[in-house]
Parts: sequence; C-alpha cells; structure tokens
Amino acid sequence: MAQKIITVILGLIIVGGLAWYFNKNYLQPSTSQENQPSNSPGESSQETEASTNLVYVSISDAKEIWRTNSQKESKKLFTDADEPEKIVKLSNMASSTGEVLGIVAADPHSFTGKLVVINLETAKQRVLQGSFTVPTVWNLSSDGKKLCFTRFSNLEENYGYTLYSEDVSGGSIRELARSESEIPTLAWNEFGTKIAFVKTSGTKTEINLVDINSAKTKVIVSFEGKIIDWLSWSKGDKLIFSLRKVGEENSGEIEIINSEGRNLEKIIDFEGGKAQFIYLDDSWLGYLVAQYKEKINDTTAGQIYLYNLNKTQKIAVQKGAQILGWLK
Repeated sequence: MAQKIITVILGLIIVGGLAWYFNKNYLQPSTSQENQPSNSPGESSQETEASTNLVYVSISDAKEIWRTNSQKESKKLFTDADEPEKIVKLSNMASSTGEVLGIVAADPHSFTGKLVVINLETAKQRVLQGSFTVPTVWNLSSDGKKLCFTRFSNLEENYGYTLYSEDVSGGSIRELARSESEIPTLAWNEFGTKIAFVKTSGTKTEINLVDINSAKTKVIVSFEGKIIDWLSWSKGDKLIFSLRKVGEENSGEIEIINSEGRNLEKIIDFEGGKAQFIYLDDSWLGYLVAQYKEKINDTTAGQIYLYNLNKTQKIAVQKGAQILGWLK
C-alpha cells in the first residue's frame, strides 16, 4: 500500500513538473508570468544576457500588452479586461514616448471607435478623437504625433487603397498615394519625414517611399515572384522586411536595405509560418512567426523570437499576436 502511495506521489510530481515546463515555455502569457525567473535549466550564459524590452500583445479573454526580454522576464503593462470599451485595434509603439494608439469601442468587433493614446508606463489612456474608422493598416510616428494609414474604397472613381497621413488629434489629414493593389504594410522613418509602404500586384512586390512634404513617391526596390509581409524602419535610415517566395507559406528571409534601395543584405532565415511585426533595435531583432491562417493579421497567434545579431543567436520568448516595438 505504501509503495502505491509513493508511486502516485512521484507520478503527480512528474506531471506537475511537465505542466510547469510547457506553461513556462509554450503557452500564452498570463498574469502569473509577471516578473518570472529569467531562464530555464540548460540555458547558456549567452542566452541570459538581457536585451531591451520587447513590447507585444496577447489575446485571450482580453487584449493585454506585455513586455519581455531575452531572459524571458515578462510583465503586463495594460489590459482591457476591466475597461468598459474594449480594444479593437492597436498601433505600433512610438519609440520616443512609449505610447501606443488604440481604437476602442463597446463592441470589440466594431468598425469605428474612439481613438485613444495609451501610456505604457502609467497604463492610462486619453481620448484623441471621438470617432475614428478602423484602418486597413496603420503606423504611428516615433514621436507619437502623426499617424499614417490606408483605407479601401470600392467606388469606381476611387477604387483601391489610399494612403493618408494625419495628426493624431485629427488635423492636417493628407492623401499621399493611391494603389489599385493592396498596401499590406507601411512605416514612418525615424524623423517623420517619409513613409515606406509595400505594394503587391500579381507576383511582383515593391517597396515605395513617399516624401511627406512633396507627396512624391518613388520605388526603391522590387522583387519578382516574392511577397513582403511586413516592413519597419530602423535607426540609420534602413528598412527591415520579411521576404518569401509566392506560394511559400512556411519559410522566408528577414532582410535589410537602405532607403536608397542599396546594400540589400539577409539578416536571418525563418521557418514555421509567415514573419511579421519585425523591429530592429541596435543589435537585437524582434519578430513574430504566425501560423495556421492563410491571411495573417494582428489577431493571428504566433511565436515571438529575439535574435542577437552580434552572436547570431535566436531565442524563442513568448507566444503573442502582435509586436508593438522596443521599450527603453
């Protein structure tokens, strides 16, 4: 009898240990992950080197904003669980201010809502515009003062996607470019003077730059038979983007190029899905590989990775649906 009891206890300990391991390494973040220990047994000293905090979004019963680093230390920064108006859509983070834009509404599936700014240090939000239509894609400038976005029209005279810029308060709205084909991703440069955006038509994909003052657009690079799923602008006037072959759903490359379309260079290969929400900060690259859906967006769950460019080391940190940027 005593032997059976000991066997049962040992079994429970093993099951509990396995459950803890999988929850720590593979499952969605929860409130119990706040300030969790930095590393798992067997990690090298290289893996425990701290990096700048990466800010990301998890979606379960509520939308939550978290930060994490290469030591897998995570902390919740904001949740809409107790808010009367839920988050419909979140922008990237303004790197200079540590703020993100959100569209909030009583119905989380609404096509319009209030435009708010969320301070990630205080977890407070402030209304910027009383009514704002959910854009197809959007991007917040690094100083948090301007946004760019696209909207689709099926009217014959204006058919296609239009790119706009606007002050976050709602003033100075400008039409910058039009495209009959989709604009899947766009981004401000560091100084808020240019917007890079991707156009895909058939099997051809190109990166365009539009100057905010002149509204002149130019193509800096194009790829035949390839697709760009995500693009962001890093310091030093360089563009980071994910590139994969047409029809290839599970692998590709993350590459870097300057704003003149020169010095194209591969940073890293990825596999297991489509790479999106890619941000470079000094020697660290953060990106999300999303799976299971043909059309990915900011609600598609995926694995978040950190990649140390100096040590060519990749670390799987958390599961999430969106990366917002780097927090100093």
